[in-house]
Amino acid sequence: MPNARDAVAPLDLGAPDGSTRVDAGAGVDAGFVVDVGIDTGPPPCRDEDGDGISDDLEGSPFLRTAMAAGAMPDYQNTDSDEDGVPDVDEARRNYPGFASAARPALTCGDLPDDCDMDGYANQRDRDADNDGLTDREEAMRTHTDPCVADTDGDGVGDLTESAAGSSPTDPMSRPPAGSLYVTLPYMDPMGPQTRSFDFSTRIRSADIMFLVDTTGSMSGTITAVRNTLSTTIVPGIVRAIGPGADMRYGMSEHRDFANGGGDFALRVLQRLDANPMLSQNATTRLAASGGGDEPESQVAAMHSLLSGFGLPQYGGTPTRMATAADCGGDATAFGWGCFRPGRVPIIVLFSDAAWHNGTAMPTTNFYSGVPMAATWTQLVAEFRRREAYFIGIDVLSTATYTNAVALARDSRTLDGAGMPIAFRGSPSSVAANVISAITTLAQGTRQDVTRRGVGDPMETRLAAGRRTDEFMQRIVPLRGTPAAPAGFDRFDATTFYNVSPSTVVTFEVTFFNDFHRNTSGAAQLFRATIEVLGRASSVLDTIQVFVIVPADANSTPG
Repeated sequence: MPNARDAVAPLDLGAPDGSTRVDAGAGVDAGFVVDVGIDTGPPPCRDEDGDGISDDLEGSPFLRTAMAAGAMPDYQNTDSDEDGVPDVDEARRNYPGFASAARPALTCGDLPDDCDMDGYANQRDRDADNDGLTDREEAMRTHTDPCVADTDGDGVGDLTESAAGSSPTDPMSRPPAGSLYVTLPYMDPMGPQTRSFDFSTRIRSADIMFLVDTTGSMSGTITAVRNTLSTTIVPGIVRAIGPGADMRYGMSEHRDFANGGGDFALRVLQRLDANPMLSQNATTRLAASGGGDEPESQVAAMHSLLSGFGLPQYGGTPTRMATAADCGGDATAFGWGCFRPGRVPIIVLFSDAAWHNGTAMPTTNFYSGVPMAATWTQLVAEFRRREAYFIGIDVLSTATYTNAVALARDSRTLDGAGMPIAFRGSPSSVAANVISAITTLAQGTRQDVTRRGVGDPMETRLAAGRRTDEFMQRIVPLRGTPAAPAGFDRFDATTFYNVSPSTVVTFEVTFFNDFHRNTSGAAQLFRATIEVLGRASSVLDTIQVFVIVPADANSTPG
């Protein structure tokens, strides 16, 4: 180094000695020239905390990685990032259980290791491999390699496996097939993430209420329903709906407005239930009687099944149902059929008689004995309000068939070509006709398809008023396969319109976490669901999304 003035010395080692002459080496001053005496090399490497990393590399004297109040600066701290792994080990990636990957011990002045090459050496980086698990978690909880994002090399990151419950150290252990995991740091500087998901669009859940005309001429049809319901009709319906079929069945009957004798407008023998044998057992109570004075009470009966309204003159029903009491405590159910929201309501009518208040004069009540009986217009409005399907099984009666076709049309119970679904035939064909109708609905009838996010109702770690589905900021239609017009008509920001049940629709989901900062010190797993909805807001398909929020990034340099 250049000297100050110094006195004559036998050997100048570069220290000031007070001479006013310029040292020329070996004690000879010859003006201001560079010392060419014996060179002792650079100053000795200082490593005050003995971790193998020089004080200069540790930012002496000011750099302090530790967050704790009063913590020492890095050059004096043997665990600079406070993760429980000493700097001397992190600097050469010598992590517990993974010593075979360690570098040789550092010599003062050697550069420490930087696993994720982000510019922060391991001993300063609380997440050395940038996998979302802190080094403390990996060393002490998951027992994974803090320097490798996928310890077992199975293609699924350590963070995902630790959150999903599979083993991040066993390549044969993985999350369930089809699971979706999205890692969302709080206010991720990389911005939102997008994923696209495919969904099927066939009806999967429905409530089917059978309504049987039990006037005197219907004995053959009653016998056919009783003999085939559980053995033929229900299995055929399940086959038509396909895998994942979620059906409920109910049984009811009608005759005519109560005006003496055995007439009644509606009688519910079995409310809707997933056990079809309950409806099968109810068929033993079906018995043909009376009639002979058409028309009958089909319109009033179906209106009551959907609306829950009735009149004293209907017979067998009070003025209005009490949902919780009449539907087994289910306060969400509606109508005398006890239909449940989120399922497609279907009424299957077996009849051979004309209808009171049929389609001929839709706003007129022809039956003066019941001045407030539901009109055709009111019945259609109720079908549309509930987005219910109507299936008419006419037993050799032109009058019934005419009304059945009209109600199928007005309730939008249409096949893939847009034609009303209605059947006419002998009692022996009722089972085949019911199965054919449900098959057409499930495999041919078009419907509008939309979506919604559903949060985990059991989640308590988010701030009050927040839900897990809020991690999904947008769910928008992207495409359908086949494309329009074969697969669907069009789509907008929320909905695919007039979708064929064979179409696969794709929604794009935008994920971002702008409301939950994870200060727990460990990665957190949240669950949310995407539901795709069809007619009557019935769920056609779902996918569960797992959201992983790493420990607070603000406490993790790099």
